[in-house]
Amino acid sequence: MALTNGFVTTAGTTALDARLFEQGLIVKNLNDAPRTGLLYGAVNPMVATATMSVSIFEQSVFVLSRANNDGVVIITNVGAATVALATAPSANSRYDTVYVKHNDTEKGDANSSPVFGVVTGTAAASPVVPDAPSGALVIGTVLVPAGVTATNASGVVVSNTILGTALFGSPIRYRSVAEMRSDAANVIDGTQGYIKSGGLYWMRNGIWVRDDAQTFGVLTGSGSLASGTSNSTFPATAGTSFTSDSGLLVVSGSGASFTCTYAGWYDVGAAINWGANTTGERFVEITTNLTSVSPVRVTDRRAVGSTAGASGDATLSGLIQCNAGDVVNLRGWQNSGSTLAYAMRLSVKLVALT
Repeated sequence: MALTNGFVTTAGTTALDARLFEQGLIVKNLNDAPRTGLLYGAVNPMVATATMSVSIFEQSVFVLSRANNDGVVIITNVGAATVALATAPSANSRYDTVYVKHNDTEKGDANSSPVFGVVTGTAAASPVVPDAPSGALVIGTVLVPAGVTATNASGVVVSNTILGTALFGSPIRYRSVAEMRSDAANVIDGTQGYIKSGGLYWMRNGIWVRDDAQTFGVLTGSGSLASGTSNSTFPATAGTSFTSDSGLLVVSGSGASFTCTYAGWYDVGAAINWGANTTGERFVEITTNLTSVSPVRVTDRRAVGSTAGASGDATLSGLIQCNAGDVVNLRGWQNSGSTLAYAMRLSVKLVALT
């Protein structure tokens, strides 16, 4: 039959029925497989100790799965567990892989007990991380250099590689924005993600977009610009910058510029304050890739003088469309006949992805 027995009923529900029932409660990956990982507990559940072992935090809850049609198993570590490692090698280094697994006699295991385990790697000048056994969930790795007697010793590297999972409809927890973005290819659209240090995101068209704040960046700075009529990018010397999501808006390394990681519509604005001078003109524009924005021009050009009364200070704003990788610049010129000091601000805000 196509349907499984409900849990719990009098229909003779099996262990497989129960695993398939639990699978429906877990968020799915892009391949429609249940997402295995750490459901609850410290984001780094494995820590070093003063012996040749690692400790797994209590109340760590793990979701494991052998295959889509085998459902999931949810197991909890109710007390801190110690996983012993082999003696350190006498030369070179090795990687050990620490895992959690729920054995199953129906799958050929010796018993049906949940266990923590370790696969001891081979010492080498360039050691390789060993694979965990079939059906196991990797918690992390330990790089063990020669001669150490404890995992908290100098040179030992304990790495938690396990990713978070979640109940269906709940956000997946990540350690960092970088980890979240590196996992983007596995996450189905509509899924939410949460960074432990703060920040709620959701997956849209394969891109993580911040959900609890608009994506924007602000850059301020000051400098000086020689007289002339050739466009120059304002160098933001001694300036400050802020971006709410460095994965979407990146402060560029030169000049007053932001790089847009993804294609979309962006609301841009700028302000500039020139040093006192009543000669010539002042021209300022927001460009992409050092080229005037098309079809929308975001520019300000004005003459100054004793009759005009202004020094050329300007504010400008507009809505522009950017391709992935486009650089938004603040550029301009002044032809007062003298080098002029200035103070500037450039802001860029993502309005919609395209």
